[in-house]
Amino acid sequence: MKLSPILGSGALILLTACGGGSGGDDTPDVVTLDQLAARLTAFEAAFGTATINSNELISQFTLDANIPDTGSVRYTGIAIITTPSGENTNQDMVAGGSSTMTANFSDSTITGTADNFYLTEESEVDDPIGSPIAGSLTYNLTGAPGQNDYEGRFIGTLSPVGQETLNINILGAGAFVGQNLEGFAARALDENDETKGEVGLLMLKD
Repeated sequence: MKLSPILGSGALILLTACGGGSGGDDTPDVVTLDQLAARLTAFEAAFGTATINSNELISQFTLDANIPDTGSVRYTGIAIITTPSGENTNQDMVAGGSSTMTANFSDSTITGTADNFYLTEESEVDDPIGSPIAGSLTYNLTGAPGQNDYEGRFIGTLSPVGQETLNINILGAGAFVGQNLEGFAARALDENDETKGEVGLLMLKD
């Protein structure tokens, strides 16, 4: 299974191709690459696109009037972390992982984590596509009551075998998608320092 992000025009496009996954019935807590691709397919089926910041997705952002002021909702999806190659970095890596988050509407906060990362595109990392990558990510976003606009920080590390550890600490923003908050999409990028990488989230309500 290949889960491949393509960056362009401020968008993160995620594609899949057939292949094998890892894990089995004896490791139920491990999310496989096939399962991550299935989550992507479900997001595309729900909204017709998996391109973050595309007009097609933005047009489906939840209206402010539909953001509740009480209760909480859990979401499950995928996190994609990309580091570009260039003179300031010796890594060119694309990693896909499993993400879960909780939106608490009483205080307009979102908290989430991501783990079970895999190398998802041929790169300067020596491991083959589908290789597990040690590391994890946390994110905490805040908004204002009655507004579909959340901002916060994405923090974590990824440690590909034989490569230097990628330390992630960047600001990002996200919004709910669908008039009943069926999904959530977010993107984090430090435009002043591309070596910090880029994070994308595509989530669906549990």
